[in-house]
Amino acid sequence: MKKVRINFQLAVWLSVLGGLLLLFNPKWVFSKQVMDYYGHVNLVFMAPIFFLIALQVWLWLFYYSTPDWRPVAFMGGLFLLAAAGVGLFYAATNLPVRLFLPLGLVYCGLSHLAEAYRRKVQG
Repeated sequence: MKKVRINFQLAVWLSVLGGLLLLFNPKWVFSKQVMDYYGHVNLVFMAPIFFLIALQVWLWLFYYSTPDWRPVAFMGGLFLLAAAGVGLFYAATNLPVRLFLPLGLVYCGLSHLAEAYRRKVQG
């Protein structure tokens, strides 16, 4: 169970630092050709990424130190919904999105859900 806790802390750091890197370098989401052809299509992703970062930091500061599993499960669900949103965006627009974004979101979501399960089981 200690490995789940360490993995959770790694996912929190990855989500915050990775999200900040994406906010300041949006070319990591779309290829240069997409950015040149469609302009600032990345703004569609920047608002949800900012929201996920802000919520993650807020929960990290105020709720992750408590043994309650609900905030952790909520954040994990949001990460999985964001990954599904990337897939829906691709299906609707056929604009290629770099694969690390949905994979990172799924990793963070599953890590949060595993930590929520650990907290619920341990009481």
